[in-house]
Amino acid sequence: MTTRLAIALLIALGSAAAQPSTVQISVLGLFRPHQLTLRAVDNGIVRFAVRGASNHSLEGQQTAVLEAQGDSILATIDGRTVAGEQLLIDHSTEYELSVPRQLSRRYSGSLMITAHNGRLLPVVTTEIETAVAAVLAAESDLNGPHEALIAQAIASRSYLAAGRRHEAFDFCDTTHCQYLTDSFNKEARRFAAASNGILLWSDGRVFRALFTRSCDGRTRTPQQLGLPGGAPYQAATCPACARQPHRWSRTHAFADVAMLIRNRTEKARLNVVRQLGWDAIPSNAYQATVDGDTVTFHGAGEGHGIGLCQRGSVGLASQGATWRAILQRYYPGATVQISGSP
Repeated sequence: MTTRLAIALLIALGSAAAQPSTVQISVLGLFRPHQLTLRAVDNGIVRFAVRGASNHSLEGQQTAVLEAQGDSILATIDGRTVAGEQLLIDHSTEYELSVPRQLSRRYSGSLMITAHNGRLLPVVTTEIETAVAAVLAAESDLNGPHEALIAQAIASRSYLAAGRRHEAFDFCDTTHCQYLTDSFNKEARRFAAASNGILLWSDGRVFRALFTRSCDGRTRTPQQLGLPGGAPYQAATCPACARQPHRWSRTHAFADVAMLIRNRTEKARLNVVRQLGWDAIPSNAYQATVDGDTVTFHGAGEGHGIGLCQRGSVGLASQGATWRAILQRYYPGATVQISGSP
């Protein structure tokens, strides 16, 4: 059965309960910016308001320089500066936000930027399918097998539709939630559209589907790593990673990694890599050898090892597995349904 036919049959079977059509995503927070620039894309027009000040438009190559001053925002356009409590784009449009001398990213949706203690806090509200495309563009090789990309799109959509992970907004754009960058990639949008509305469900609600870059030949359950979450997670064999795992080794000072000798939880690993760098201990599948004041880790895989294994998914799809078979392997307790229209 082709992917298109399988999706059509799912839609014909009916709809599940309505799910949110938009998500609020905190962007660029990793940079803790005190200054950003805002401009239109493709010579368009961006209209925004500085609350407590006035309304403005940016046309063509015009740029607004935004700075945090305590809990206020200073917006400078064409040499004129206004101050206000927040910046708002209250309608869906396309624009570019830049962290000076670091990077620029394009977004689609409404925008709210506030300031706190000299730091700008931008939050984009965008269509959930736009967010799915942005995750695909950031997390996947878009030249990979189509069935693996469809499976990834469904897992990412389910993660987003399952509910917020932060108090002030739904998600962030880092690997704490899901990494996302460019939602304007045409291929990413195509794979998001091909699976539009398909979600993973468990126990009567949308299932927050975790995924990992690669494993050591067998995925983990949250409980094995000291994390909350039960069914439909089960340890699953991963043929591609079992045949040829991504192996790694690292040596660190004992004082920096002592907690990983005593505690093999994902929380402990994250505490270490936040201090030493995200590649310091690539996964939880390792053996540790203590040699005086140093510890050498030999391991396999990349990431927490829970849920869909992206490398394994590509391997399965390359051998003819469908997106449904891929999802059933890595989320054996979940069911696939179609979201209802909001």
